[in-house]
Amino acid sequence: MPRRDPTSPPALPIRRVGQRGRLAAALAAAVALSTLHADPAVAADPARGALLFASPPAPGLLGCADCHSDNPIVNNFGNIWAGRNAIALIDRAIQSNTGGMGYLRNYRSSADLADIAAYLGNSPGAVDFASTPVGTRSSVRTVTVATSTKTGAGGFSASTEGDFQIVASDCGVDRPRFSTCSIELVFAPLATGQRRGTLLLSHDATPTPVRIALAGVAPDRPPAVASVSPQAIDFGAGAVGLPSRQRAVTLSNDSAEPLTVAGAATDGDFAIVGGNCTAGTVLARGERCTVALRFEARSAGAASGRLVVDHDGAGRRSVVALDGRAEPLAAARARLDVDGLDFGAWPIEVAGPRTAVSLQNVGTADWTSLDVGAPGSGFDVDTSLCRAALPLRSGQSCALQVSFTPPRPGRFSATLRIGGAGLDAPVGLPLQGEGADPAAARWQVDRPRLLFDAAVGQSAMQELIVRHTGAAPLAWPGARLEGPQAGDFAIDPAGTTCGAVVAAGATCRVVVRFTPGALGQRRARLQWPAAGAAAAPVAIELAGRATASASPRVAVDAVALRFGPAPGGTASAEVQRLTVRNPGTVDWRWARLRTTGDHGGDFVPTGSCTSSATLPAGASCQIDLRFAPTVPGPRAATLLLEPEGGQAAWVSLTGGGPASPLPALPALHGAGAGALVVLPDTLVFQAAPATAGQAQTQTVRWRNQGNGVLRIGAFELQATGFGLATTGTTPTAAAAADDRCPAPPFDLLPGQACSVVLSWSGTSAGAAGGRLSALADDPWGGAGVDIAVSEDPAQRSNVGTGGGVPGAVGWWLGLGLAVAALAMPGAAARRRRPRCSR
Repeated sequence: MPRRDPTSPPALPIRRVGQRGRLAAALAAAVALSTLHADPAVAADPARGALLFASPPAPGLLGCADCHSDNPIVNNFGNIWAGRNAIALIDRAIQSNTGGMGYLRNYRSSADLADIAAYLGNSPGAVDFASTPVGTRSSVRTVTVATSTKTGAGGFSASTEGDFQIVASDCGVDRPRFSTCSIELVFAPLATGQRRGTLLLSHDATPTPVRIALAGVAPDRPPAVASVSPQAIDFGAGAVGLPSRQRAVTLSNDSAEPLTVAGAATDGDFAIVGGNCTAGTVLARGERCTVALRFEARSAGAASGRLVVDHDGAGRRSVVALDGRAEPLAAARARLDVDGLDFGAWPIEVAGPRTAVSLQNVGTADWTSLDVGAPGSGFDVDTSLCRAALPLRSGQSCALQVSFTPPRPGRFSATLRIGGAGLDAPVGLPLQGEGADPAAARWQVDRPRLLFDAAVGQSAMQELIVRHTGAAPLAWPGARLEGPQAGDFAIDPAGTTCGAVVAAGATCRVVVRFTPGALGQRRARLQWPAAGAAAAPVAIELAGRATASASPRVAVDAVALRFGPAPGGTASAEVQRLTVRNPGTVDWRWARLRTTGDHGGDFVPTGSCTSSATLPAGASCQIDLRFAPTVPGPRAATLLLEPEGGQAAWVSLTGGGPASPLPALPALHGAGAGALVVLPDTLVFQAAPATAGQAQTQTVRWRNQGNGVLRIGAFELQATGFGLATTGTTPTAAAAADDRCPAPPFDLLPGQACSVVLSWSGTSAGAAGGRLSALADDPWGGAGVDIAVSEDPAQRSNVGTGGGVPGAVGWWLGLGLAVAALAMPGAAARRRRPRCSR
């Protein structure tokens, strides 16, 4: 039996109470200081309270834990929760000998009871943070504050001491009884070594604050290694007062140590207009951020400057040399509201509807004449509305009407080239379409690519809508999966509705399930045979991002917003709404939601996203953006949306130009990443005897349609007889190079686009197809353009072997003639003699 202390009350009553008395004793040891006269200089210490609660007050006596369990934070044995942050209630129980607790009057002081009450009501009693480098922030740790089941707490407040910060709290001034709230903390060390601090909690249930010890270590480490790409930018020639197109600089962390950005600045006639290399950005190993730049010449002549990005890596800063040239003469500049036109499949020799393309002068001078290169290949352009609007003054726009009448079956592409007097550089509009037999069977899908996000061991599903456009029922050939990680994808039979036969004009659904077997990017292809012999197989690119656990994701319904002009210093009446949603399975809190760049203050975000700190899984909120420039002229910035622990999403913002918003680009599922799209996706050069040996050029336009930064690492041209041009070398090309893609590697910001020009000067003889690919770091690895050479059978001659699109009648006929000619005696001599056209 325990030895009884002679100064204590009789031990027998305590033992008779048994477990109930032990619980009451713990309650008494946990609640009692507000009516006692505690030293106000001494704060309540929950860590010390935990030790007092677990230990008996003297040998042979019962302690609080003996009656109220070893874990009173979870177990309410003996109504111990009445003592949470309620010192007066603990003291009352001791004074009235509730449950035999009166003996504690001789063993627990008012300071002891304050510590026990703090232990019961605040968890944890001390917080240790993970090792965190100087200049960075740790992950969030949470302290939970609970009130008594019998009484609340008023006048509640919280503050920190040391290198620790409160980042969120739902604890109001008044806390009702039997309630809990949370305080979220981070460790942000200002110096290396062991760092200590305090979370102070004050309320009217304790005469002194509750002091929760905070600790963290900021390790000594070697500096991170940073690099910038490119190390120099030449913006080329421009006009005074006419801002250049954006160029991007990437800062990368090439070391294992975290790299913290302190800020970025430019000098000279160069401006930062967007990007996410903002002060406080932390880059882990292999991560990067981007600065968007413009050349804004204020006077004629050559200009030079620097971009300086300050950071805590080796050398403390990274510098990029900037150059440009400006002419004193003002110039017009053309801007189209689309990247290109895809007319889809259309019956042969039937004129399709006219599509309007807005042509805008965003320069500083009049556009006095219009030169439009006839595209041919079944495409036609009506320029009458634009010619009637000439001269097109700065800020004005007009409409071109483009139509497509396919002359024969097959794929067609062309580039509509637009120039004219006063224009700083011509522009090219890619066009594509297909001539189709109305009676031919065809498969159509609603999306050419699918993106999945899932944690390893979990699944995500998406559906694909398939349509049969033929005039008669068609047997469903069945889809198959191919590719390097095809085993991570499967067709879900429960959701797939494509049966054995698909009726004419009907649609069905194919559901694809992604269940990753390993971390990282996973890729495959879903495909099935074409409906017709002359058509290409249907292929859908699949990409999956596999993570160790569910992570925050943010999706937006546009990646670029353009505002019309507004008087300097006033807000535009135009408001554009952006919808943000949480497509993941976890709730998240905003880490950053703000506009960045030198003109970031000219765009004002409001709405439900800005008024709420969190966004639950599956929920959405809105951001209403208003353009309020401080000075006249073109302005640009970036809206940065970043959830804690997740990838950032970007929205490019421009204002001050013509009042014609860009059409919203739908954000692809699985946001927070770049997504490269290309138009056209098939280039077809037309071979004819009259043009044999003459150079033909077509424009290919690449756009980042995702909401993360996209890096294009290389262009690969796998085709014989074709040439690729990025930045120009001739004076004419140099003037247009602002819109040309620079030599890789380079970054495309969300909503940003650039063009390359593909040339061909061959003949139909031996013409072969190929592919132009842009290798990028989006989930699909980039995008590609199929290249083909087609020959009109009506213009085919026997000069050469009749090259063309594989599968076309002319191609096979030419090949058969060539084989037959080689098999006949004297064929070589006959081939040298000229023959009449057929």
